[in-house]
Amino acid sequence: MSHTAVSQSAMLQDLMRTFHEREAVYRRTVHQMDEAARFMERGRIDFKQQQKKKELPLFDRLKEWVTHVESLMKCT
Repeated sequence: MSHTAVSQSAMLQDLMRTFHEREAVYRRTVHQMDEAARFMERGRIDFKQQQKKKELPLFDRLKEWVTHVESLMKCT
């Protein structure tokens, strides 16, 4: 094998190694982004569920408002 063929072979091997390294980095990055997206989605769902628990029925909110208004009227 000539010197040029050896140097081309080494260069191709180096390019292939670089390609595989970049591929591995991209795969890890995509995997981590998927995990982050799932984490964010779970957080969003949990937040919505907590908000639903905090919501009072209309009657209870009106009752609370009337109580608040009555307390304000007593103060004046």
